[in-house]
Amino acid sequence: MPTKMGGMRVDSFFLANYAEQRGGLANILGAFPEWWTVPNVPCRMAVGFVLVQDLDEAELESAYSIHLYIRPDTTPPPDDSTPLGIVETLPRRTSPIWQGAPTRNLIAHRFPVEFAQHGLHRVTARIWEQGSEAEPTTVGVNLFVKPGPPQVST
Repeated sequence: MPTKMGGMRVDSFFLANYAEQRGGLANILGAFPEWWTVPNVPCRMAVGFVLVQDLDEAELESAYSIHLYIRPDTTPPPDDSTPLGIVETLPRRTSPIWQGAPTRNLIAHRFPVEFAQHGLHRVTARIWEQGSEAEPTTVGVNLFVKPGPPQVST
């Protein structure tokens, strides 16, 4: 069941070793990691994320701006912090909307991440509906970064 946060419903938000959107579906490899192994710090690695919004039919006309952050602790990013990356999205329908079926906006993306230290990190997404005065919806997941040969545990 989707989580309604700040007016927007987020069905899923998670990390993956690899994530891309193709043909309206997410292609994912190594999803839901508990930890990420890096050879040393600082270390730059690509991290995939998947975010799924559960939308009403009227919300399909809205554009959304998703700002991603990563912090070496579990506190939310300050309002004035610089995002790791920004994704602008406009939900697109390539098939008809069936009466009663869920309507989703799927975003799958990869960003280079600079891990400056080992330990617990917080990956946060802030989602704004463009043109709206509403507060952004914020979702996040924890990730433990540990030393060792590069690999991801799922």
